[in-house]
Amino acid sequence: MEEKGIPVLWNKDDSLDTYYVNNMFVSHSTGEFYVVFGELSPIVRNENMELPESVYVKPLVRLVISPDNLKEFLDILNTNFQKYEDKKK
Repeated sequence: MEEKGIPVLWNKDDSLDTYYVNNMFVSHSTGEFYVVFGELSPIVRNENMELPESVYVKPLVRLVISPDNLKEFLDILNTNFQKYEDKKK
């Protein structure tokens, strides 16, 4: 039987939540990677306040991804980032 490619098309979803993230945590098990994206809010203080002992990141979304899909994601991300960098020059 002849193999046949089927195009994968993305639907537009205006209701999809959008998050600004400035921190992430990555871990893995034997079969998958866990990537948690979060937001670390800036510390607002005046000159008389001491810095806190610790700060908290608010987790916003967790992705679980297979090693093969992560590799593909990283390749795509690197390619797009290089295009972005090239346009800045």
